[in-house]
Amino acid sequence: TFTFTNVGSAPLIINQAIASCGCTVPTFTKQPIKPGEKGEIKVKYNGTGKFPGHFKKSITIRCNGKTEMTRLYVEGNMEEAK
Repeated sequence: TFTFTNVGSAPLIINQAIASCGCTVPTFTKQPIKPGEKGEIKVKYNGTGKFPGHFKKSITIRCNGKTEMTRLYVEGNMEEAK
């Protein structure tokens, strides 16, 4: 879960959160985030059917902020199921 605060002077609207592959699913705060309020972007990685080992996935965020596009990364090591 990525938590953020709107430090701008206008409501922040997240338009899209797009993962680099189908095994990564982002969900995000849909309503406008007022100045000073917090929002969340949750990312779930599903490694079912993937090889164990290192993974790094990106999530592209598009919003109405000063920086219109931001990338978040989820990285880890997946272990084989026992």
